[in-house]
Amino acid sequence: MSKEIVKYKNDMNKLSFKGFTKNDMNLFMSVCSNVKENGKNEVIMDFEYLRTISGYTATAIDSFTKDLRKMSKDVMAVNCEIITENKIDMFNLFSRFTIDKDQQTLTVRVNPEFTWLLNEFTDKLKGYTVFELKEFIELQSKYAKNLYRILKQWRTTGEFVFNNIDDFRIKLDVPESYENRRLMEKIIKPALSEIQSLDKSFRNIKCEPIYLHKRGRPVSGYKFTWIPEKQMKSSDKNQQPKQNSFANFHQREYDYDSLEKELLNRQNNS
Repeated sequence: MSKEIVKYKNDMNKLSFKGFTKNDMNLFMSVCSNVKENGKNEVIMDFEYLRTISGYTATAIDSFTKDLRKMSKDVMAVNCEIITENKIDMFNLFSRFTIDKDQQTLTVRVNPEFTWLLNEFTDKLKGYTVFELKEFIELQSKYAKNLYRILKQWRTTGEFVFNNIDDFRIKLDVPESYENRRLMEKIIKPALSEIQSLDKSFRNIKCEPIYLHKRGRPVSGYKFTWIPEKQMKSSDKNQQPKQNSFANFHQREYDYDSLEKELLNRQNNS
């Protein structure tokens, strides 16, 4: 699989993908990866290419077509809302999915009024979530996938809090029958273990329940913490000196501007 990148505006992390399987999520994020910064509303993807980047292993065209159809229907059913102080926009992110079994292609058309969510990034420094598609595909549970994409928005802060446990359950598509203790043991801890094993951006990631100060101390939310990405990289740089590519000698780090001035002075004085 090539190093495909998924990139979208942070507003998409507010959406809930209820009923999506991990296969649905893999195909959907593969589509998002192809749409990003494309400059077009319509994108055509070859079946073989889509199977490759999404990690889809079955070879039968009928099976792949069936799964593409399920994913497409699920995506079209996602309730998209953007709420501002004086306006509420409700829409479908995609206006069309066309599966062509003869040509073995999937054609997707992004809703032209909301292309900015997936392929228009005027602010290059902030406001969007980005991650490697390969890492997302390698996560095995849909809960790990959903948590991963949400936390990626905050990777450089080292902290994110779900203040509303009901919202957390909706975002991760947790079964209603799961009480809080089972939620922590069966979903959150395994998801964090998966994420940390694949992505160094979330080193030492932990989850702490937030309790209400009333009788029974019910859980009201969850706080996630980890070593911030910038801090971690700085720490790694200090602890791991650069090495020569063909031998285990430590390389010196030079101030090339000062070095150039020194050489010029030597030439002038010689």
